[in-house]
Amino acid sequence: MLKKGRKREAKGLAVLYFIIGLVILFIILAVIWFALAKLDYSDRLDPEASVRPYVEATAEPAPVEDVPAVASEDVPEYVMPEDEVDLTVTEAPTPEPTPEPTPEPTALPADQCAQPMTDRDALERLPGIASENGMIGITECFVSPADDNKLMYMNGYGYVNEAGFDGTKAKSWLVITQVASGQKIAYPLTLTNGVSGLPHDAAVCQNATASDFEVYLDISAYQEGIYSMALVIGFQSPDTNAVQYKYYPFSGDVSFTVLDGRVVTPVTPVDYE
Repeated sequence: MLKKGRKREAKGLAVLYFIIGLVILFIILAVIWFALAKLDYSDRLDPEASVRPYVEATAEPAPVEDVPAVASEDVPEYVMPEDEVDLTVTEAPTPEPTPEPTPEPTALPADQCAQPMTDRDALERLPGIASENGMIGITECFVSPADDNKLMYMNGYGYVNEAGFDGTKAKSWLVITQVASGQKIAYPLTLTNGVSGLPHDAAVCQNATASDFEVYLDISAYQEGIYSMALVIGFQSPDTNAVQYKYYPFSGDVSFTVLDGRVVTPVTPVDYE
């Protein structure tokens, strides 16, 4: 009987202790809640310090125009170290073209200039009426800048396109006329076989290429004006052995102009073949 009463007494004490523990736990929790929720700690804070909320709102981005620009002088200039490889791409310089040397102008041989006829009677006997069957042309004209345009070279051809004409037995004269005054000057021509560069394949005469001519002229003594040209061709007639003279004027386009003893407008080459 005594043992059974002790067991019940022990259980009663355990229950009492449990209840006492719960009461103490509730008291502790009540104290903590009161300290956190009811007490005021504002007097312990720095009055100038801002109170930061537990969750901060996301700040709005500043407008682009409000962002202050960084002054260029605030940015330090980058200086490449000596041991750093320069990767800057540079184009190779284009080489300057080597200018071609300007050729020196070639002077004409003044000692080869044709001498005009001085026999006025012989000059007057040259025909002045245009003949038939003449084939004439100027194939080259050159005025020499090295001679201050006072010397002129021409070559061409002139033959009588008849069966009885033989170029190897002919002579030719160049007659130059000042258009304004009608004054004439005549030069005997140097006949040079083939100098015109034309074959004269259509010629019915003999040795037409032998009638090609060339001439150097000194214009320095010429009066100002326009000058026309004509050819006089002399040859022996195969029937009578008499010498015939034929007169063949160049067209009005075949002329040259002189000013202050210089050729300002040379002859334009014309080939009538």
